[in-house]
Amino acid sequence: MSSRLLRLAIIVVPIVVGLIVTAWGLNEFYEATVVTTPKMPAPYGILAFSSMNFEIYDLCIWMDRTFVRDNLIDLHFVFGMLVTSPLDEETSLDEQIFGFQIPCHVELGEVKARGQSELEPGGVTIEIVDEKVHTEGDISIIYLKFIPLTGIKQYEFDVRFNWMNAIIKQTFSTYSLSIPISLSENNTFFEYFSNLNYSVHLPKFSGSFLVNIHLPADCEVREAIPPITRETIHSHPTDSGYTPDKYLEWSLSIVNIPNPEPFPISEVIRVTFESREELARRDRLLFDSGLWLGIGISNLISGLYGALRYISAIQRRVQK
Repeated sequence: MSSRLLRLAIIVVPIVVGLIVTAWGLNEFYEATVVTTPKMPAPYGILAFSSMNFEIYDLCIWMDRTFVRDNLIDLHFVFGMLVTSPLDEETSLDEQIFGFQIPCHVELGEVKARGQSELEPGGVTIEIVDEKVHTEGDISIIYLKFIPLTGIKQYEFDVRFNWMNAIIKQTFSTYSLSIPISLSENNTFFEYFSNLNYSVHLPKFSGSFLVNIHLPADCEVREAIPPITRETIHSHPTDSGYTPDKYLEWSLSIVNIPNPEPFPISEVIRVTFESREELARRDRLLFDSGLWLGIGISNLISGLYGALRYISAIQRRVQK
C-alpha cells in the first residue's frame, strides 16, 4: 500500500508543481508582453478664469516631484495677474473668484495669494475665505474665493496640488505627459458658476509661461515637443548617496487667438520618457517567465511520463 502511495506521489507531485509553476511563468510572460492601450488625452486644456478684470502677465508651472508608478505629480502653479479695471470701495468688500480648469483629477494642497501696489511694493497677504475643487468627467476646476484690496494693482496666486492620472502609459516602460494650455474659450466652468450665481470670465493672456518638469533619475527623455529650452541635473542626498534628478524647462509665449474656435484648442507641451527601472523589470519578468516555464513544463512531462508508465504497468498486471 505504501509503495503504491509513493508511486502516486511521484506522479502527482511533479504534475501539480508543473501546473503551478507553468501558470506562474505564463502570468509573468503575459505581464511583460501585454499590449498597452494609451488613454485619450482630455479635450480641455489649462484655462484660468476670474470674477475680476485681470490680465495674466506671467504663468509658472513647476512639477516638483513625479511619481511615475503611482501616476502622481506634485504640481505648483503661480499666476501673476494685473488688475485692468480699478475696484471701487463697494466692490472691494465683496468676495471675488479666481481659479482654473485642468485635465484629470486633483487633490488641493496649500493655496496663497499676495497683492502689490505702489504703496505696498513689498506685497501684502490677500485673505482667502474659501477654496474648492469641482470635478466634471476628466476635468477638474480649482478655484478660491478671496477678498480684494483697494489700490492693489498686481496679484499673485500660488496654488499647490497633487495631479493624478495625468501620466499616460504608452508601453511597458515608456510614458508620456502632456501639459495643454488652452487657447480657446471652450471650457467646462461657465455653466457651473452660473448655477452658483457667480459671473466669471477669461483674463487676457499677455505674457509668457514657464514650465519645469522634474523627472526621477531613472527616466530618460525620448521625445519632447516643443524642444526643451533647458535641461539641468540636480543631485540631492538619499540614504544610498546622492541621486541625480532631471529638470526639464520650457519657456514659451502664448498668443491669444483673435476669434476663438467653438472647439478646444491648446498649446501642448508633451514629453515622452522611458523608465530604466521598468525596463529592467520587464527584462527580469521575461527571464523569470522563461525559467519558470522551463521548470514547469519539464515537471509536467516527467509527471505525465510517470503516469503513462504507471497505467501501462496496471494494464500488464490485469492482462496476466
